[in-house]
Amino acid sequence: MPTQTHLPNISIEQLVERILMFRQISPIDQQLLRSALMSKPNLSDSERRSIARVFQAVQQGRIVIIAN
Repeated sequence: MPTQTHLPNISIEQLVERILMFRQISPIDQQLLRSALMSKPNLSDSERRSIARVFQAVQQGRIVIIAN
């Protein structure tokens, strides 16, 4: 039986700021972002822009993706 992990409530904007500040996205960050995205049926324009910033930074090599 898989274990359930309790994830803290954090806004997409807060999570994106954390990712950009540390210039890395950890497995926990990935899980938090995935959870936040899946829990919201509609994203605001601000949330869409925040997520786009992360994708752009990853593509440009400004953010390191940390593996498990």
